[in-house]
Amino acid sequence: MTRKRRVHVPAAELARLGYCETKLVLDRRHGQRTTRAQREAQLRGDREHTQYAALVERHHNLPDRRCFIASCVYGPDDPRTEALRAWRDQVASKIWLGRLAVAFYYRLSPGVVARIEHRPWLRSVVRGMTDLVRRAMRVGP
Repeated sequence: MTRKRRVHVPAAELARLGYCETKLVLDRRHGQRTTRAQREAQLRGDREHTQYAALVERHHNLPDRRCFIASCVYGPDDPRTEALRAWRDQVASKIWLGRLAVAFYYRLSPGVVARIEHRPWLRSVVRGMTDLVRRAMRVGP
């Protein structure tokens, strides 16, 4: 399965799409005119966008590190989180029901994390539930 390449559009380009009618008329009448400061700002913005796009591309090509709830309750580099990622990649992704469960998890878990992130007592409850699930599935340490 090939991955679609995402195209990132610079913010300046998006802003140009939102021209007001007066600016459009003036540009047609007198041509597009920009000040030196505007041109320099546009060049800076284009450079920053290029750097950001390269950063996104580098991270996009990394192995899938998403594991929202485990990252929140254990930490993103914790061995338990890594074990859950490995289980997802080596076991769940091999069967259609596992892929369906992972897709459901990715829809549900950002909302769960948003609710538990700043509530330590709730995070400890979710950590306990995640520990039970890990033990039941015999995943990781």
